[in-house]
Amino acid sequence: MDGPRLSCRIFWTSLSNPTPFKALSYTWGKGGFTQTIDASGADLKITETLEEAMKHIRHPTEPITLWIDQICINQQDDLEKSEQVAHMSHIYRNAEEVFVWLGPACDNSDLFMDAASTVGQWAYDFGMMDYYKKENVSIFMRIINKENPEDPKTIEFHDILKRAVALIDEEVLVAMVKWHKRMWFTRVWVVQEFCLSDHATFICGLKRAKSDPLLLFRQVLSMGAAHIAQTWPMDAANRAMGLLQAEDTSGPFFALRNRRKLRDAGSGKGDGVYDLLQKLFVNNKLNATQACDTVYGMLAIATDAEELGLRPDYTLKDRVDLIYVRLAKAIIKTGHTDILALAQSPKGMNGIPSWVPDWTSKLKRPFAWQTPEEVRWFNASKELSVELVHTEDEFVLGLKGFKVDEIEEVAGMWDGNDSLNGTGENDTTPFGHQGYITYLAQIRLLLRLSAIKNKDIYPSPERRVEALWRIPVGDLEQNNAYETSRATPKSAEAYEMCVRNLEYHEQWKAMTNSEFWLRHTKQKEEVETNIGGLYRTGMYGMRNKRPFLTQEGYVGLGPLYVQPKDIVVVFKGASIPYIIRPLKSNDGEKRYRFLCECYCDGIMDGEIVERRDTETFLLSGEGMVS
Repeated sequence: MDGPRLSCRIFWTSLSNPTPFKALSYTWGKGGFTQTIDASGADLKITETLEEAMKHIRHPTEPITLWIDQICINQQDDLEKSEQVAHMSHIYRNAEEVFVWLGPACDNSDLFMDAASTVGQWAYDFGMMDYYKKENVSIFMRIINKENPEDPKTIEFHDILKRAVALIDEEVLVAMVKWHKRMWFTRVWVVQEFCLSDHATFICGLKRAKSDPLLLFRQVLSMGAAHIAQTWPMDAANRAMGLLQAEDTSGPFFALRNRRKLRDAGSGKGDGVYDLLQKLFVNNKLNATQACDTVYGMLAIATDAEELGLRPDYTLKDRVDLIYVRLAKAIIKTGHTDILALAQSPKGMNGIPSWVPDWTSKLKRPFAWQTPEEVRWFNASKELSVELVHTEDEFVLGLKGFKVDEIEEVAGMWDGNDSLNGTGENDTTPFGHQGYITYLAQIRLLLRLSAIKNKDIYPSPERRVEALWRIPVGDLEQNNAYETSRATPKSAEAYEMCVRNLEYHEQWKAMTNSEFWLRHTKQKEEVETNIGGLYRTGMYGMRNKRPFLTQEGYVGLGPLYVQPKDIVVVFKGASIPYIIRPLKSNDGEKRYRFLCECYCDGIMDGEIVERRDTETFLLSGEGMVS
């Protein structure tokens, strides 16, 4: 955007009683400090993206008072940065408004902003934001489900859905998907800038939209999907469903902001550091110019940063390994031992100990992962509290726990792909079932070997038989809404149907056409019940694991890199077991490299606590496993 050269006056104001100001949330870009602004008579270098944002935001005739990190913080002074970043929560909370600059108009962004603002404002005026309060959720569900079709609010809401579907078209949905791919949604710093604001406005090109209506637009679209399916032509409706299922990168931002606002209003608890790490970095990846900012960029919205002793310190910006180590230990000390499930390999950065999560990597959701406030599916340490052991080396983690057993044998890896894993041969069936058949056969073989050992590891023969259908899905079960819970005897039936379906597709290769259609007709009713398909979905959730057998006969699923002589352990405070690898030591002190989480049948509910004495495990500072 052309216009006169940018100029500004820099002045001080008290945060306790500030001059009214607005704050800017934007991305710095990768071009470096190539532009200049006249700052109180001196040339100040800024990035091209900031120059572009300021030219779009400034008023043609009136001055505007802004707080912008690039200008208001000396980026070359680490001590000043540490001090000022600690004040970020006060700055963005005291701002009259936060401008979220997404970049210039492109990819039909004007079309999307207009539609989203219009529909979102309808929902906002309806009072939809009030229904996100805990006490009102059940009322809103009754409105959505039309439990009382004559209710005025129900009629009003469903009229909004119909008008929304009539207003948007496929072009708007395509523009929405591209809008969500803008760089702002990939940066970690903007999370707290957005979440702390009382009033936030998105600016894209020359278009502006308030944050709450934008949030509600996506919610209305999701609820109006049924109207799209019913009223749009089939091909267009199918494409629309695909677009609606595209990743909503704005989701975590709006969810965290709403939780923070509810906490400030006294009706929610907000998010601690551990909560934020899960929501921002599991199955997601936010970037930062400096790796330390993956931590520092969220401390202002964390409810327990001060309690954990976490403060921005840019004098350590080149010691990210130390920052991550201290962060992990602080979280484990509060009782969240299962953060170890995020200490995945390989790591993106050198020097990160094996037991420490690398927040610069895109971490995968562990099989039993849940947020801290949810009821745990497993209870491997039987409600025991975490017990840390002091170590002189800060990079060594000392934990009390129980040794379950040493791994004796591992089977072939299974990554969930439809191939004969480990053989290099492709599955030739059009249904791609051979990989699943091989995976189940390996588990059956290990269970036979376990039975031959005849060790007293199960409370009854019946429970030993249940391992056959519990292990492949990690003892978890899904219903038709794909909600997960602990497996029930229904999974035994689902296992049998899944096996029959797999065998049917395997036999297909040898069938004639007439035999195929005869068998297909008989199989159709079973397939349509979906119970076998749900079981197979559960199996897919355990992909990238190897079945293993321990010396005493425990059978489970570990990481792809698990080996014989690795150790299955249960740490105090942990809900699931883990696998560690003994290391050679010159000082005679036993140390281990941390590997990963695992499922081990027969110990997931604290059974091992009564069978073993407590031991100390020193997890080494050595890094990644391959």
